[in-house]
Amino acid sequence: HLLGEGSSELKTRTPQPEHFEQSSEDIWHACCKAVRGALAAAGTTEVAGVAFDATCSLVVLGDGDAPLAVGADLPDSEGISSSEAEVFNVIMWCDHRATAEAEAINATGHRLLKNVGGAVSPEMEMPKLSWLKRCRPFTYR
Repeated sequence: HLLGEGSSELKTRTPQPEHFEQSSEDIWHACCKAVRGALAAAGTTEVAGVAFDATCSLVVLGDGDAPLAVGADLPDSEGISSSEAEVFNVIMWCDHRATAEAEAINATGHRLLKNVGGAVSPEMEMPKLSWLKRCRPFTYR
């Protein structure tokens, strides 16, 4: 049975309509805080299991696993990385910046679309990766 639980808020950046970004480092720190809270609530450090829940988001990392910014409003250059105070390097599941890319993928009518219910949505990884390739080529490489 459940002995304790914990949670922690996450920051979300919305630089443009339908663009939703988070920081993988912020997510990690929030997970650590939530685990500490769950252990404190349980009153023990003996743990039989831990459960996490997450949605399908795209995390963008560069050399040495340095977070790379994904904001369309930011320059696409080497200077936007973990050297910044906080890097929003996660395109969230609910982000729809890749709507045109999803439409282009669906327009192919490719037989593999059957594997995803017949069509991709802009919330899926392939349209997001296509958007990165088109709009942030340095980050994509």
